[in-house]
Formats: sequence, structure tokens, C-alpha cells
Amino acid sequence: VTVQAEGEHVAVTVRDDGPGFDQASQLPGFGIREILGRHLAEVGGRSEIQSAPGGGTQVRIIVPTGQRP
Repeated sequence: VTVQAEGEHVAVTVRDDGPGFDQASQLPGFGIREILGRHLAEVGGRSEIQSAPGGGTQVRIIVPTGQRP
């Protein structure tokens, strides 16, 4: 887990070395991408998810700080 200030945003990255998953096989409307997307959109944030079978998963959450540098 890492937390990094990036100008007007804060990024939290969670990475694991687990089994991962095939992103193309995820059904629309379900899963971590949709759940995070809905909640983060409410505060002006976004998420980035990278995963592959056998390659672990990385979830990056970016949210505005509400302050200007």
C-alpha cells in the first residue's frame, strides 16, 4: 500500500501478488471497477485497476484534496 500526494490529488495504490483476474471477462455493472467508480465519482475521484491471471492486482484510487498547491 502506498499513498502519494500528486499536486491537487492524493493517490492510494494497493498492490498484491495474488492470482489476479481476467479484466475482459468481468460482467458490466459488477465488480470493483464499477463499485469504486460510482463512489469516487461523487467526490471527483477515479480509480485505475490493473490485473491479469497469475499476475496479481493493482488498484489505484485518485481523489482531489480540495486544496490548490
